[in-house]
Amino acid sequence: MLIDPKYELLGGAIERNGPYSVQTRFYHFLGLPLIPRESYFVTRKGTERTVMEIRRDGRSVVACYARGLPLAASLWLAVGAGVQFFIPEPLFPFADDPLYFEKPLLFWILAGATAAMLLLALVAWVATRHALSADARARRAVYSQFVGVPADPARLDDPWSLRDDLKRLIADWAEEQGTMRHGFDRWQEIVDDDAVRDPQVLSAALTLTRLLAGHPQEGTDPANLARIHEQVWIRLRAAAAT
Repeated sequence: MLIDPKYELLGGAIERNGPYSVQTRFYHFLGLPLIPRESYFVTRKGTERTVMEIRRDGRSVVACYARGLPLAASLWLAVGAGVQFFIPEPLFPFADDPLYFEKPLLFWILAGATAAMLLLALVAWVATRHALSADARARRAVYSQFVGVPADPARLDDPWSLRDDLKRLIADWAEEQGTMRHGFDRWQEIVDDDAVRDPQVLSAALTLTRLLAGHPQEGTDPANLARIHEQVWIRLRAAAAT
């Protein structure tokens, strides 16, 4: 993906996981984020950056605005404070304008506002990180077997081919085991069986249930998908521990 730094930026990084994060492309003006565009799952290794488009993530958009606006404001306020620092006369004099440590009152107002904006940007960064828990990182390591990167399948932009591949993997395994034939559309029955302990099948089921949570399919019950997802995760962790 090519970004023209004069007009575009990637910002609002959330869910950082080592070299991975979710970010959104923005049109900007002098570093001020203006119009959000697509969101991406970003992989950064050294100076190399690769991206995979995902659904626009509102949390990343909010994070970019919440961090970028006060940062941009602090930059312009700092420029004003710097100019006033080197000019002895007030740029905008107040009535009976006093000097504090030989500097006009405006300088101290601008300097204080700069510090306040920087503090606000820091608070916004902490509040909008959306850090992943250890459990979420472990699940995404499983998803990466099929997605290619540890991204959330529920936010993939075009997951239909992957969805069918996962269903086919589960159905083929069941047919090989002799438990069910033509199980493509009955994959939930297959993986809902507590006797299923194959790590690859469980990993496929975990990814598929999460994918369908973000891309509902006719005939699937979200509550049942969530239940199967958690049950599969318990079995997968037990299989990994043995």
